[in-house]
Amino acid sequence: MACLTKKRIKFYKRTLIDVWDYYRIYGKSLRLMKYIKMMTEEKEARRWHFKRDFVYSFKKKLIFKRLKRLKKKWLLPRMLKHYYLVLKLSHFRRFRWKAVKQLGCYEENYLNFIEGRVFMIIHRANFVTNLFMIKSLFELGLFTINYERKYHTLAYAKPGDLIGIIPKYTSFISHDLRLRYKLKMVTYFYPPEYLFVNYKLMFILFLTKPRLKFINFPVRNIDVFIGIDYYMPRVS
Repeated sequence: MACLTKKRIKFYKRTLIDVWDYYRIYGKSLRLMKYIKMMTEEKEARRWHFKRDFVYSFKKKLIFKRLKRLKKKWLLPRMLKHYYLVLKLSHFRRFRWKAVKQLGCYEENYLNFIEGRVFMIIHRANFVTNLFMIKSLFELGLFTINYERKYHTLAYAKPGDLIGIIPKYTSFISHDLRLRYKLKMVTYFYPPEYLFVNYKLMFILFLTKPRLKFINFPVRNIDVFIGIDYYMPRVS
C-alpha cells in the first residue's frame, strides 16, 4: 500500500489538507481532525495578530511559532499520490509513457490508466466512498471484472467491461449505500458520464475513456498531470 496510516497522519500534520475528504463524508470526531482544527485556528489568530496596526500596550507580547511554508513543487505531487492512495509516483510516470505510445488522445489514455482501475471506479460510482474501506474489501475479493474476481487494487477495466459485486455481498453494499444516501454522506451524488451504474442490480458498465471535466476532486489543487519530475501539458 503506497500510503500507509503513519504517512497519512504525517501528511495531515504538515499540510493541514484533507485530500480524501474523509472527515466531511463520515463525520467522525477523530483526534487528528481536532488537531487540524486547532492548528487552523492558531494560523488565523497569527495572521490577524501580525496584520493589525502597532499599538502601545503593557500586555505580554504574543509569540507565535511560524509554520514552515511548503513549496508547491513538493506539495502538489504528494497530494496527487495520497489521494489515489495505492499509487506511487513511479506509477504516474509509467502511465504517462504508456499514454504517449497509445493511439488517440493523450489525456483520455492517461486518465484511463488512473481512473480505469476498479479501485477508483467503485469509488466514483458511489458503491463505497471511503477509499480506505475499498482497500480492505479488495482483499476479500468482493469485486469482479466480467464475472472474474479481482484481489489486487491495481486491477484495470477497459471500456466495455462489466464491473460487479459477488452475490454474497450485494445486500451488504446496497444497505450501506442506502444508509449513506439517507445521512447525506455520499460525495458524488451522480456518477461520471463515462460510467453506467445500476444500483438495483449492483453492477457498473465502463462505457468510454474518462475525461477530466467529468472527474471531481475534494481539493482543487489536485492536478492529475503533475508528477515527481515531469509535467505533460493537456492536449485534447
